[in-house]
Amino acid sequence: AGGMSLDSYTFTATYPPIINSLSPSSGSSLGGTSVVITGSSFTGATSVDFGTTPAKSFSVISDTEIDAVTPSGVGVVNVNITNANGSSTPSAQSTFSYSGYFPLSPIRICDTRTYNGTSIIKNQCDSSGPETLKSGSTINVNVTSSGVPANATAVVVNVTATNTTSNGGFLTIWPAGAEMPTSSNLNFNANSTVANLVQVGIGANGDISIYNYTGSSDVIVDLEGYFAPVSTVSYAGLYNPLSPIRICDTRTYNGTSIIKNQCDSSGPETLKSGSTINVNVTSSGVPANATAVVVNVTATNTTSNGGFLTIWPSGSTTPPNASNLNFNAGQSVPNRVIVPINATTGDISIYNYTGSADITVDLNGYFSGSTNTVAGYTFTPLTPIRICDTRSYNGSSIVSNQCDTGSNHTLISGSKIQITSSGIVGIPVNAKAVVLNVTATGTTSNGGFVTIYPAQSGSAPIISDLNFNQNATVANLVEVGIGNSSAVDAYNYIGSTDLIVDVMGYYS
Repeated sequence: AGGMSLDSYTFTATYPPIINSLSPSSGSSLGGTSVVITGSSFTGATSVDFGTTPAKSFSVISDTEIDAVTPSGVGVVNVNITNANGSSTPSAQSTFSYSGYFPLSPIRICDTRTYNGTSIIKNQCDSSGPETLKSGSTINVNVTSSGVPANATAVVVNVTATNTTSNGGFLTIWPAGAEMPTSSNLNFNANSTVANLVQVGIGANGDISIYNYTGSSDVIVDLEGYFAPVSTVSYAGLYNPLSPIRICDTRTYNGTSIIKNQCDSSGPETLKSGSTINVNVTSSGVPANATAVVVNVTATNTTSNGGFLTIWPSGSTTPPNASNLNFNAGQSVPNRVIVPINATTGDISIYNYTGSADITVDLNGYFSGSTNTVAGYTFTPLTPIRICDTRSYNGSSIVSNQCDTGSNHTLISGSKIQITSSGIVGIPVNAKAVVLNVTATGTTSNGGFVTIYPAQSGSAPIISDLNFNQNATVANLVEVGIGNSSAVDAYNYIGSTDLIVDVMGYYS
């Protein structure tokens, strides 16, 4: 029998495209967002549409990747890819949101302490009696029943732990329904009251989840704002990061660490018990038509236990029933604040509850209004993930990450570390700013602080992001632009400290 010759054939898949993910999955209504689309059967794609509008441009990188630039649009749309064999099928993985930030005057939505009719008011977390978190327990807090629309993607909340019973405690906060991450948001010891701002994606049933690691703790949640689809094409709700700058310091000017600013123009304005100071934010690079600012507020030289600051848009003489940072006598305590701006005066108000306290205010960025003409960026939430831990790897609670690839990287006095913040763990290479929860631990000196800023040559700016004394574990949310080498820098002022960095999301 004669031999049989087989011809060689090149097979091309005869399937319509399938979309597995969009990165990012939200962007400005003005269009112009670069989106990486992953999936399959992209070879030969003839069109990429966002809703019914073609992408401004797209490039087929491979059979599994297309890079597209969004057109203008509103709301939530389906991304559709077409090739000779058909079009992709709509799915949750192919939806894109044209979104922006909507700031709110702070409102308390959850307080697990027992209702007393005055300072502890009725809210969703005490409807069936107080729900103090026990060791290892989780509470779900609904955020879409307090003025946040059902289609919102993320919220900004100030979370406070109080009545704590154990040393080495912490809370972890994440979108309900997702697997609990290996991260933390605020750390505390027994008999502490500690607050931190949290920017977190909204999960199942419009909830966020809060887990308490050890001991028992009450939890207070104040709603500050939310990210949601927009209904009109405009500049509204877009984030513009700024090079960090100190705009207010009520301490006495000394020409070095305490510099001239608007809050010392007529001598120091230390806040007395029950007093309020107005700080203008539209004279430091923030346009008059911005809607909200991102600031880091620090209370220092405090004289009373059980003190707190409340920050809100100026205009009302009575502060809302909310708090932003809590402190005892002799402490220096920071917290990030995203607060609406009084549209008429350009001011925010800061109220001190009891005793006296000096304050510093460091400006980090702003959210644009509808009449702004400078394009900004939109937020994409991530399930929190640890990207840096300078402590020695132990294979369990301290896992491998970019900050322990060599020897231990504990920051010594006057040193800085560079943290890669784009092109990793879900953060695209075109991200412009990141939202990080930064924790300092293993501290060896009193009066220490860490400064986080866009990676650059030269010295760190005169600002601070988290303050601590010896043997402390302190966390703070940081919103920071991405600088040189796709990174941010972390500078340690004095003594040594380890740093833990959890990424909560990014702007692009």
